[in-house]
Amino acid sequence: MWYLNNNVKSFPPGYNLYTRLLAETGIIGFSIFVLLIGLLVYQSILLLVHRKETEKTIAIVLLISFIGFAINWLQIDSFRMYGFWISFALIIVLLQTKKKYIKPE
Repeated sequence: MWYLNNNVKSFPPGYNLYTRLLAETGIIGFSIFVLLIGLLVYQSILLLVHRKETEKTIAIVLLISFIGFAINWLQIDSFRMYGFWISFALIIVLLQTKKKYIKPE
C-alpha cells in the first residue's frame, strides 16, 4: 500500500537488482552474483587479448554487453534481460572452443 502512496516520501521503491539480491539472498548470494559478473568481464578481457583479429570483435561486444548489463541492473529489478543470457551462452561457447585449440603436452 505504501508503494503507490505519493504522500509517504520515506518509502521510495527500490528498482535495483543488487539491493534485491542483497535482501533476498543475503551477502553470500550477492557475493556469488557479483563474482559471476566479475568473472564474465575478466573472461571477456582474456578472450579479447588471446584471440585473433576476427574473433576480437565478438570479445569486444561481450565485454561491453556485460559491463552495460551490470550498470543497467542499477536501474532495473529483473533477471529477464535476454541479452545477458544470450551473451552468457556466447561466452560459454567461445570458452569451450578455446579449450579445443589447446594441445595437451
